[in-house]
Amino acid sequence: MTKISDTISFEFIDDFSVSFGSAIVSLGTIAHEESAHRHMTLDIDYGLSNVRRFISDPQCAFWVAWSYKTPIGIFGGKVRPLFFSRDLIAEDILWYVLPEHRGSRVGLQLLSLFERWALDHGAKDLRIGQTSQLDPKVFNGILGSKGYEFVGSYFVRKV
Repeated sequence: MTKISDTISFEFIDDFSVSFGSAIVSLGTIAHEESAHRHMTLDIDYGLSNVRRFISDPQCAFWVAWSYKTPIGIFGGKVRPLFFSRDLIAEDILWYVLPEHRGSRVGLQLLSLFERWALDHGAKDLRIGQTSQLDPKVFNGILGSKGYEFVGSYFVRKV
């Protein structure tokens, strides 16, 4: 566990504990409500079984940001080869911070933990996406200030 203040700490998750399970359910449920996927069924048991597999994979990583014993943010990502190259890319699968903690740098600190981990695992590109209903201008500005460039688009058609 890494503490950044008397109240905020970051935990790298390498074992599925009760507190982590509660954190992923709590934050994941709220994140789902804000996401572009909120019209899809949220299956907690299915999601938790996927998270268990994910954290046991050395090519995947999860962090939780805590304020005392309350989870306030989460980041999950993985490294993988591209379909046309053995070179590794790193991509997020979940990045969420509670609304009342946005602007506190918790999200940026979670991203920095992921970036360091990804580089240590040999990633040549870092890829971060957005599927929430948050203002894309703010998101793009934050990532742009960290050296990311906007590449492409992601379109969804609900059926």
